[in-house]
Amino acid sequence: MNERLQHISLLIADDNQVTRDALSMTVGSLGWQSRVVESGEQALHHLLRQGERFDVILLDWIMPGMDGLETCLAIRRAFEQQERSPIIIMATAYSQDELMHRSGSDQVDLVLHKPVTGSSLYNAVARLIHEKREHVEPLESGQRRLRLPGVHILLVDDSDINLEVATRLLQREGAEVITAIDGERALACLADPARRIDLVLMDVQMPVMDGYEATRRLRLLPGREETPVLALTAGVFKDQREAALASGMNDFIAKPLDVEQLIATLLRYLPDCVLPLTVSDEPLPHEPVAGIDIDTGLRNWGEASVYLKYLRRFRDDYMTVGTVLPDYIAQHETDAAASLTHKLKGGAGSLSLTDVARISAELNEAIEQGGDTSQLIAPFLEALERAQHSIDTYAGRGQFPAGPGGSAGGLPARPASGPGERGSGSD
Repeated sequence: MNERLQHISLLIADDNQVTRDALSMTVGSLGWQSRVVESGEQALHHLLRQGERFDVILLDWIMPGMDGLETCLAIRRAFEQQERSPIIIMATAYSQDELMHRSGSDQVDLVLHKPVTGSSLYNAVARLIHEKREHVEPLESGQRRLRLPGVHILLVDDSDINLEVATRLLQREGAEVITAIDGERALACLADPARRIDLVLMDVQMPVMDGYEATRRLRLLPGREETPVLALTAGVFKDQREAALASGMNDFIAKPLDVEQLIATLLRYLPDCVLPLTVSDEPLPHEPVAGIDIDTGLRNWGEASVYLKYLRRFRDDYMTVGTVLPDYIAQHETDAAASLTHKLKGGAGSLSLTDVARISAELNEAIEQGGDTSQLIAPFLEALERAQHSIDTYAGRGQFPAGPGGSAGGLPARPASGPGERGSGSD
């Protein structure tokens, strides 16, 4: 056990005797000390009148008299002038969304769903203690913290570029990644009960089997009923979001991926995430390039040489789009035009080709909604030509160094064994 977690004391307040007994046994099994009370008022009595000190306070939300939120606010007020305030965790069998909309919920450090297990409590306390500023050692220059060490993620997308950028981004945070190129192959992976998968990132639009159908089917698999599934989508339409939720998906992550938003969303669905780890990392030098957000691109891809490789692949793959797409539109081949612009906006977004991603998204929306595309073709072709020129210019500068030494971007992927899966280091 981590040295910081060997001597933890908890104050537990719950009005249910069975729950109190179970929590007391759970805490004891972790080697921690606990005091158990049956109300918020009693919790305050031990804290304020008896002057007892606890590292963590675990409160039931719904209790007679002073409920968990009222107790939490009273504790925060009591410790307002003190250097350290205890960690406060709220336990509830009710909706977390409802709780988080109540006044004072922002004073709660973390919410756990009942029944509280030993692993969920341990990992919650470990994570919160690590995050408390007074416990976190300052990072040295060139260091950063891995936020997903040891987390097993299944990534499902039909785009090689999207798979590569998301895989590298997740690996740089310490995750172990398995990839699949459609829903059918994702199900083959999920059907193996021996394979650990903590969370699924699922593209919505894919050939063979889309993300909606794959999610509906995975919910029927033994042991996968509660596995978090997050939709990867550039769509913002209400009907798309409703369809995702109806299929059993838990949440949405927008494309192109934003690192901080992605990690924050993942951590909401990974209560058992282990403590972050510190690794060495060095910034990658660059010069600005028209039409390419190099800062975001390098941050997402980690290794600049790999980023350049995929920029070149994008340039080569879409060299003929300027001719093909107008032909599709002129011949009313709507499905082909929609599919092409969908892939284009996804690839451009993943590579931080900002102008191409934006105009491709507008064009894709117009095509799918049956709107007028005549005013979008010219700016689309201009943005595409400009991006191809910028890629050639940037590649010619020879300013892409090797990837940062010691970063998680170079972690080997766990080999995949299922059909149609790829290890996360594959190109």
